[in-house]
Amino acid sequence: MIDPRSDAELLSALRDGDRGSYAALWHRHSDAARRYAYRLYPARVDDLVSESFLAIYQQVTTTDKGPQFAFRSYLKTVIRNTAIAWRKDAERVLTSDDLDQVEVRDGLSALEQQASSADVLAAFQALPERWQRVLWLAEVDEADRPDIAKELGIKPNAVSALQRRARTGLKFQWLSRQIPVSLRDDRSHVARLIPQYLTEPNNLTVGMEVTAHLEDCAVCTDLLHNTRGGAARLQGKTLAVLLGAAGLGAPTVSSLSSGTAAVAAFAGLSGWLFAGSLGVATVGGILAAALVVGPLSSSQAEALPVVAEAPATGVSDPEPDLVRSPSPDQIPPRAPVTAPVAPTTGRWVTDPSIPSAGLSDDPDQYFPTTPTSPKPADPGTPGPGTNPESPLSPGVTSPPASTGYISPIITGRTTPGESVVVALASQRYTPTVADDGSWNFDTRALQYDAGTYDYEVWSFDETSQSAVTAGTFTVIPIQVQGLEELTGTEDMTVPEAQTTGVVIAVTGPPNGRVFITSMEGHSATIDLDQNGYTRKRLLMDAAGWYYFTMRALDSDGYWGPAYEKAVDVYDPDIIFDPWGGGPDSMTFELVDP
Repeated sequence: MIDPRSDAELLSALRDGDRGSYAALWHRHSDAARRYAYRLYPARVDDLVSESFLAIYQQVTTTDKGPQFAFRSYLKTVIRNTAIAWRKDAERVLTSDDLDQVEVRDGLSALEQQASSADVLAAFQALPERWQRVLWLAEVDEADRPDIAKELGIKPNAVSALQRRARTGLKFQWLSRQIPVSLRDDRSHVARLIPQYLTEPNNLTVGMEVTAHLEDCAVCTDLLHNTRGGAARLQGKTLAVLLGAAGLGAPTVSSLSSGTAAVAAFAGLSGWLFAGSLGVATVGGILAAALVVGPLSSSQAEALPVVAEAPATGVSDPEPDLVRSPSPDQIPPRAPVTAPVAPTTGRWVTDPSIPSAGLSDDPDQYFPTTPTSPKPADPGTPGPGTNPESPLSPGVTSPPASTGYISPIITGRTTPGESVVVALASQRYTPTVADDGSWNFDTRALQYDAGTYDYEVWSFDETSQSAVTAGTFTVIPIQVQGLEELTGTEDMTVPEAQTTGVVIAVTGPPNGRVFITSMEGHSATIDLDQNGYTRKRLLMDAAGWYYFTMRALDSDGYWGPAYEKAVDVYDPDIIFDPWGGGPDSMTFELVDP
């Protein structure tokens, strides 16, 4: 027998202890799961499907995470992540041939790695104190986002934006130190612009100048290649490798509360390096080695580099001049090219002018409450009369037909003393009639899906009933553009999700609002203009399966039908658990493109 309940109802029942719901989900989705698993791991199809179903079962029944709806999309994501994890595990088995290919590290490579570690440390010291703090707390101390926000005095949703800016700043400072001193002020080359070129891909002026110069300059071409390659090599280094390059033992990472008084012994780290420990921050793909002093021997103390006291924003090496966007007549002439029309929504939209409104899991954040639905009328409530000449009338005053993003309030004024019945969607309701005969029936609390609904209204007294007054209303969903090509499976990588993300255009009620929430509990409210339109950039802060719900929201807190969409953000090099990160990391932001 086929269970008629929806996936959402089955999942809710499973959370309440109904194990039969799990069997119904298995029968409904296992065949599709096998077909999908066969594409990913043909040799272990049954194992992969069973493991994925079991993982979701354990998550739903033992934690407050897991899907609440869209079960099949969620299941496919778990299957895909599990298959990747299994393949990664299989690749870790070394054969004798692999062992023969192990390259013994020579002294030169060790020195190169040690120099890179020193450059990363110097780059970290050159950052403003606020950037150092957010990177240390997030990437080394692994503090939760709400704790970081409290420490820095900002909202939890602003932590991600600050961390991204700090990561970009660290990358810029590290790249600046890879430019030979002799070329940093040489205006006949573009070496001074390479750090900006690599960290600001949307800077048209820098891009044009560097590209034009590289056509004729082998020196800058080689430098760009080597600089970019060095950053790529650092990106793959592990914590142990980087600390080993500095000649140090096994690393430990102190907690936020430990040993902060010792920072005076190591100037320039702005109070975020802790006594007796070594820390490494993986920031934007660059490993920042933070060498922190505890009790040292005299020989160890002499081996440490001397760092002069400097302001938090100071830089030990001269910084290259940043190129600002010039006026149009200053841009060097280029051969005319036919540029494609830039998309206004979707992925890869680089327009820097799109505004922001971030999501939050702050308990004080506005969240509309589910309204109390009106109770149906008593079964003994009389039906409508058949006499069109009856003196009774419900006196409906609302329009007989209407269309909106949220269902309407049906209003009227009948004769005082009469009662009113509203029949809607196979239910009857008896709204309260005031002493002056006025009444209203608020359909918003019934939370209807998009569609057209017919209703009937009549009045009655102790002896008779009026004829029916009929009406209709149509509920329309908000329109969301930009997410059409996303399937909910491997939609975009983490770097793309954190930088360009996806630009969405939302159309809804003029001067209205749209409420957006994710499965992890983060939410935001965005305003629409006088035409009922806005355009936002949706940024996601970590790998994971995001399920977004968007609804029109009126001034009283009632919402309209939902627009739902899944977005899968993945990291091809790092395998997390089958469901991605937790709510603390899977935040998202809406910014102006």
